Amino acid sequence: MQLGGRGVFFYPDGLGAREAVAFAARQQAFLASIEHQMALLGEALGDDGRREALLDAAVGDGRLLRAVYLLDRQGHVLAAGVAPAMRGRRHELVGADLSRLPLLRVPAQAGGPLWGDQFASPITGESTVGMLQVMAGGRLLLAELPLPMLLQMARAPAAA
Repeated sequence: MQLGGRGVFFYPDGLGAREAVAFAARQQAFLASIEHQMALLGEALGDDGRREALLDAAVGDGRLLRAVYLLDRQGHVLAAGVAPAMRGRRHELVGADLSRLPLLRVPAQAGGPLWGDQFASPITGESTVGMLQVMAGGRLLLAELPLPMLLQMARAPAAA
């Protein structure tokens, strides 16, 4: 396994060339679906009271995404979507300063997603991988993907 700079790349042992290409295509499609979901979410978020509900809906049950944060330009949490089991701790996140996360130190530009390396989730402490989406007006969306889920997906056999 290896974590890459722009994305997450897994190289399982024992793959032949054809299997490796198919595996890489599955990984790329999965990561692109997360990017698309965050782009749509960014377009839907306004300044009204629906932000937490939309962010929570994006996180769902927490298996795919652990949390999605709406951040200001300085990296402070404006709103957070979390899995149902973590919703009682949401108040700990709103207003938190996430500017120290390495992913937020990279100059991001509107329009394209930016994938980061492994970091500890501010809410669970678990190893996660981040995806950052810059929104109009300079606000940021930060999605946390749990590293164990990504590793499990990397080990899963291809569907027939």
